[in-house]
Amino acid sequence: VWQKVLEKLKCVPNDQVQKKLKVSFDGLKDVTEKQIFLDIACFFIGMDQNDVIQILNGCGFFADIGIKVLFERALLTVDNRNKLRMHDMLRDMGRQIVYEESPLDPEKRSRLWRREDVFDILSKHKGTEAVKGLTLVIPIKNTVCLNTKAFKRMNKLRLLQLAGNFCKEV
Repeated sequence: VWQKVLEKLKCVPNDQVQKKLKVSFDGLKDVTEKQIFLDIACFFIGMDQNDVIQILNGCGFFADIGIKVLFERALLTVDNRNKLRMHDMLRDMGRQIVYEESPLDPEKRSRLWRREDVFDILSKHKGTEAVKGLTLVIPIKNTVCLNTKAFKRMNKLRLLQLAGNFCKEV
């Protein structure tokens, strides 16, 4: 049913689509379910479901229950290889929710996934306690040197994904 609704919504202007989809997000009963949805939208699409459950349980969530709720509400699916999938419109809605936390200052957002934002924040030590999760993937041909001081003010950081060539300091 949701797939048909999502296809129909492609004909509606984007801001109206986001509002209609946000009703499903707002309908989640507790903060944990919303946090799990946002984490998956920003970081975990395409990852193995069991790995994501382990990671999120390590963050203090009951991820198996939360992910089950997201499946039941058709906000999330799993493919035949046990990889988490989410419709692009739902992913974009989740990321828009995070973006709206602070449109002009990425360092004040709860989740950071855009390479430019993350690199700018880490290289200039602009991280804040608002940051709960970030991911930075550096292309293989590049090397990035970051200092651990870049993370000093991120005392609520619970998810950190770094991939690529980094100097030994990190």
